[in-house]
Parts: sequence; structure tokens; C-alpha cells
Amino acid sequence: MSDAEKSFVRRVWGRTCLQIQVQQYYYNGVLKAEWNVFWLLLDDDAWVKFCFDAGVFSWKPEPPALPKSSQLRVYKLVEPSIAPRIARKQILAANFGPLRGGGRVLGLWFEGGLGLYIRNRNDQTSIVVG
Repeated sequence: MSDAEKSFVRRVWGRTCLQIQVQQYYYNGVLKAEWNVFWLLLDDDAWVKFCFDAGVFSWKPEPPALPKSSQLRVYKLVEPSIAPRIARKQILAANFGPLRGGGRVLGLWFEGGLGLYIRNRNDQTSIVVG
């Protein structure tokens, strides 16, 4: 794990997730990145922003904010459909690993047995809930 990945794991492990927000990216009216940037509101009232960019994970303590949109590029902040399933749930574990065929995955495991897997390959991020 990179230093950024290790420090993220230390920051979120054992905390309760109160809310999740996601930045979506549209180009010329077409959704290009449904899972572009993530924010978690933790039980210490701090927001944690995180994302993969060109396969590299980064994070920082920062509340949700969107970059300026243009005529072609539009950013939207949404509460994803998985939000009710992880709201008010403790993060029991967090880990990073390689994806078969290249890329990285962040796994977050919540109380109640839910796992959220954020996968990044070729600068495209997707999620799997299980």
C-alpha cells in the first residue's frame, strides 16, 4: 500500500459513516464518470474526500465541493443509491489491493456485512456492493 492508502485506512477504520456523496462528471450531456470523486462524512463530523486519478489514490479532509462546470463539462454532486445501506454503519475494515489485469481496488467493509468495493482500472472507477 502507498502512504496515501495507509493513512486513509487509519483515518476511516473504526469510524461510523454518516453520509456518502459522489461527484459525477458529464461531457457534452453524456455521463462519463458516475463514480468520479467520493466524500464520506464520518462520526467525528469530518468529511473525507477521496478518489483515484490515473490509477493513483489520493485523499484529504475536505467537505463536498464541485469544480466549476463549463458548457461541455458538467459536474454534479449526488447521494448514490447505496447511501441508505451504509449510513450510520461503522467501517469495520478498509484495505487496498491490485485488480487482476491491472488497476487498484479499495474495499470498505461495514457493520451488518456489507462490502463496498471501489475499483479503478484505466482511469475508470466503478463500484461493486456485496
